[in-house]
Amino acid sequence: MPIMMVFSGGCPFMASRRFPSVRRFHPSAFLLLLLLWLANPTAQLLAAPAEAAPQANATSPTQVVSFHDLHIEPVIKLPTVSAQREIPFHIPQYWVVNGGASQLKLVMQHSSQLLPNRSYLEVILNNAVLKRIPLTLANAPQTTIPVSLAGASLKPNNLLKIRVVQHYTDKCEDPTDASLWTQVLDDSQLILAVTPKRLPLDLAQYPAPLVDAKAFKPAQLHFVVPSQWDDASLGAVANLQAHLGMVAHDQPLKTTVSVQDANTIATAAGNVLVVGTPVNNAAIPTLAKAFTSAVLNGAQWSVNGSPLPNGSGLIRVFDKPGQPGQVVVVITANDSQGLLTAAKFLSHAGTKALRSGPEVRVDAGWEGRASGVKATPSPRYLANESRTLAQLGYGDQYVEKIYAPPISLSLPVVTDFQRGGAQLNLTVTYSYGSGMNPRYSSLEWILNNRSIGSIPLTNPNGQERATATLPIPTGLLGVHNTLVAQFHMLPDKYGFCVDNYVDNAWGKIFANDTTFQITGSPASRLPSIGLLNSTGYPYTQTLDLAHAHWVLPASATPAQVQSFLALAGRLGRASDSEAGLQVSVSTKVDPLPGNRHALVVGSPQQVQSANGSGLPVNMNPDGSWHLNLWRWGEAIIRQFGGGVPLLEQGTVGGNTVAWLSAADDAAFNKLTTLLESDEAFAGLDDGAAIQAVSTPAGGAQPFAFQTVLAANEGVIKPSATPTGSGSWFDWILKPLGAMFGGFFSWVGSWPIWALLMVPFHWMGGTLTNLISAFLALPLINVAVPAIFGFLSPVLTWGPIGAITQWLAGHPILNFMAGCWFLLWLLQLIGSLFKGLSGRKHQD
Repeated sequence: MPIMMVFSGGCPFMASRRFPSVRRFHPSAFLLLLLLWLANPTAQLLAAPAEAAPQANATSPTQVVSFHDLHIEPVIKLPTVSAQREIPFHIPQYWVVNGGASQLKLVMQHSSQLLPNRSYLEVILNNAVLKRIPLTLANAPQTTIPVSLAGASLKPNNLLKIRVVQHYTDKCEDPTDASLWTQVLDDSQLILAVTPKRLPLDLAQYPAPLVDAKAFKPAQLHFVVPSQWDDASLGAVANLQAHLGMVAHDQPLKTTVSVQDANTIATAAGNVLVVGTPVNNAAIPTLAKAFTSAVLNGAQWSVNGSPLPNGSGLIRVFDKPGQPGQVVVVITANDSQGLLTAAKFLSHAGTKALRSGPEVRVDAGWEGRASGVKATPSPRYLANESRTLAQLGYGDQYVEKIYAPPISLSLPVVTDFQRGGAQLNLTVTYSYGSGMNPRYSSLEWILNNRSIGSIPLTNPNGQERATATLPIPTGLLGVHNTLVAQFHMLPDKYGFCVDNYVDNAWGKIFANDTTFQITGSPASRLPSIGLLNSTGYPYTQTLDLAHAHWVLPASATPAQVQSFLALAGRLGRASDSEAGLQVSVSTKVDPLPGNRHALVVGSPQQVQSANGSGLPVNMNPDGSWHLNLWRWGEAIIRQFGGGVPLLEQGTVGGNTVAWLSAADDAAFNKLTTLLESDEAFAGLDDGAAIQAVSTPAGGAQPFAFQTVLAANEGVIKPSATPTGSGSWFDWILKPLGAMFGGFFSWVGSWPIWALLMVPFHWMGGTLTNLISAFLALPLINVAVPAIFGFLSPVLTWGPIGAITQWLAGHPILNFMAGCWFLLWLLQLIGSLFKGLSGRKHQD
């Protein structure tokens, strides 16, 4: 670094007899060098003192948080004589909010038939009434009303209540009349006066300020990474990103990547993580002077005069230049195993007391000194075991007022109850208050917009901790389900003329005592891309990601690394482990571990070159490729052009494999956009084994999805049967084959049937045929499923499964079987009539 060498010899403006050549530099030349040095981002980083001086907090522009940002429905409906809606919101830990200078901009409208002297809307924040707004004819149309927040004390966790009392007459009023309504629109906003809060440079604060789960916007991260990967350095980056995703949880991560480039630190969006050794990441030596106890000698770190042992790591945090409140975190070591040690140290909640200050040395064996870590919880979805509402991540649910808002619960189900023949019941423990009409009040349960049952609330005095059980129709269950509990708490004077009504209605559901009970064994849905949405299944079977194995080629491009980090952040958000994440990574596809489900990121060429027997991808001379996977016993063989970005899932060797593949960086950028967008990722379909991502015409949206393979569509089977649209195959053989497709199952009952019929042969042909006619159907329904259930592990395994499925679904063979069935049926009827005729003739 020649610019720094000029300044290392002393003041450039002083002439030296020992070095007379210095006199030949004009002062303006040194001024120019000084300006260049100050403009150099790397030089600024190195010039920063080891301990940055505290900076005065500067007031930033107001922060606007809309109700849409708080995930509020477009219209909050408040009907009946009284109703309220609760809106929780959080203050990010990096904000200091001046409540006196902040306000709520409330956008509302209401019925024009309300009496202004008896009808009003209240805004309540943290139990302090901020404003009571009379509901008059003037504000009946859509109206914006400012409400100062000065009267309430803002906290990290806040509860905003919007409550209405409404009347349309002074005498003889129906408390549920249709003219009693007010609406609050999601154009409403919290306008907060915010002063950024600068946290101390202390690694005990980590992952702050990199990620704040209470923030209203996605966390911006930038990684400066090595150009070549080995398993340990890749594991370090994967652990860091997945852990940051776990902390962000509901908030997306937006991650950018640069390779060995320290100059991107000052200009990158958001906080920065620099990961690497002095050898594999050229950005590390340029940041060496930011360390205090550690010194870089050549390509080796020393701490307090002693070489840093292999397997040990260093972590340093310092302010990002020109960005108050943002930081740079450097994770380095003399070898890649030390990087992995340091990354796991940062990702473990029990190390907080061990990482005090801005710089930490991490030695092997730190796990023994970590403390205070809770056990890793179970995944928050239904699979094969019964779960309580609390185990699914919910607390007790409480609502009040006649028009109580619905209690909406997300219910992910990663198994298939229909194919498995299992049953799901809901046992709910609930309480409710007095003063409700027992004839019309109930607790209704709604699954995916279909009412599945109501529990009557029949005690006019209320009830404490009542229990009821409802069967859940498994035919309504998908992967992503919405279960709504609606307390219908109609007033005791419902249907009567009243002059006054006091609304004290309330209802509560107890999370620890409300259980989803599974009877039987649901079948697997795998492979299914839709399971990745919100659950991360099957990679999150334990929330420390011990079932996941990630693959990124050693020569990955920055765009591929960015897709890899987007995937790691996505799965991290579905995890939850204070004891760190058990991430398994590799730079090679072959071999895939036998005890983990794999996620592979790379182009078809990269995957094929490191393939071996790991992932069955085959390249074609024209640049297209096909992936040959097994799915539910079917051989999936699909061909794709070289430019199509794909997110695919199948099974290899009994484990699930997801593959993010594309031919170039532009296509990988589309995959990254998909993974980082919650709205887009929610569009992944249940049962989709392969999805294509493409840019639509006109550029209205940044990307679009096309389901290439869902259910049984698009499967290329090893058959020469013509499949042209509108052919005799589609219009004749296919319907007939479907009609008689079940005959193969019937044929399977013949061995058992023959044994059962032996005792009846002595009775004569007529009785035998009668018994045959009455018992054939039960035998088919009972014996055959038992046989095929016993043999299913064999019949659905790999190649045998493909052949079985092909035989069972082949239309021509099924047509022939159907003809056989008709001939047998005619023979049975003929034998029956012949036997009866013979008996009549004998009589």
